[in-house]
Amino acid sequence: MIIGYAFVIIAMVCILLKERSCLGCGTIFSTEDCDNKNGKAVIGTQPYLNDTKNNLLDKIKLAGNYTSRFVTWRGFLLTSFLITLALWFVIFKKMPTDWELITSMMIIFLGISMMSSFYKFHLSDLISKNIDNSVELLKNYFR
Repeated sequence: MIIGYAFVIIAMVCILLKERSCLGCGTIFSTEDCDNKNGKAVIGTQPYLNDTKNNLLDKIKLAGNYTSRFVTWRGFLLTSFLITLALWFVIFKKMPTDWELITSMMIIFLGISMMSSFYKFHLSDLISKNIDNSVELLKNYFR
């Protein structure tokens, strides 16, 4: 039981550190606010007064496609860990065994991932494509 929990806890800490880094945050114990504008999904999308028309349009396209640069599985795994622990404590009033922990986490992770993929395919990707097409039309319109 200890080995399974140790593996999961080490994985969760590593994932949390990486997630915070990608969001522009410091370490877990940092007292500074996160630098969200320099996070991996946001960097390069800030418009400036001296940007050219094409630069602004490219930044709109980049901002519209942020979901392709945002790693969701880490957040899903962290969420599945928290949900699993909460469910086991509330429903069964005990700590899950390492097998129960990992199995429950994977089931919840897969459910969240499949639901997210469904909405990404049927909603986010289409919106991103529409933004890209609109930007290209604007580029041609302003030539």
